[in-house]
Amino acid sequence: MKKGILFILFISIFSNSFAQEESKTIPGEFRAGIFYSLNKNLGPDYIYKSQFFGFLTDYDKINYSIGTSIEYEFNNNFSINSGISYSNYDFTAIYYDGLAPFSPGQSFLQGPYKINLRYIEIPLSVRYYLSFLKIKVLADIGIINQFIINGNREFAPGEQFTDKRYISSGKLGIGVEYNINQKYAIQLISQYNQGLTTLFKDTSDFKTETLSFSLGVVKRL
Repeated sequence: MKKGILFILFISIFSNSFAQEESKTIPGEFRAGIFYSLNKNLGPDYIYKSQFFGFLTDYDKINYSIGTSIEYEFNNNFSINSGISYSNYDFTAIYYDGLAPFSPGQSFLQGPYKINLRYIEIPLSVRYYLSFLKIKVLADIGIINQFIINGNREFAPGEQFTDKRYISSGKLGIGVEYNINQKYAIQLISQYNQGLTTLFKDTSDFKTETLSFSLGVVKRL
């Protein structure tokens, strides 16, 4: 009997403590933050240019993003997120010429060439939180509007790729948040991005695909 009473008392204290921690999240308020992420390209092994020409890709670089975020909390579980960031998705490619064997002095493979992809990104997503005292588990889904900074590039004589000035990607992320206090929190998020539109204006159907790991700090305004 005494053990039962003690167990009920423990559960009551734990539930009250949990409710107090939960009450620290005030719906209808904004949070702003800064973040830094490491990005890894996961795209296809080639960029198709035409029947005989294209590029073999080598995703040998670890890239990064740095930016700010803004979040509006509807309630304890749901929020809408946006922000702005600078991102690079550089990689290396080797140009192949399928007609080279028929052209004296031409090499079948040329390069490697460094492909620099730099963007200003504006995401828009919906986020779901599940709280456990000071720790929150989150899931994030949305789109990324990407505005390219650098444009045309010529890898070999007569072979020029023209980047689209705007592309979009879908994003899906999961992560954890630790509440330092009622105003500040730290977030660690893993995010998968898949291009929704092609990167080049040319015949290539190449789309970006990346995996990122970010660390950020957010503050309730």
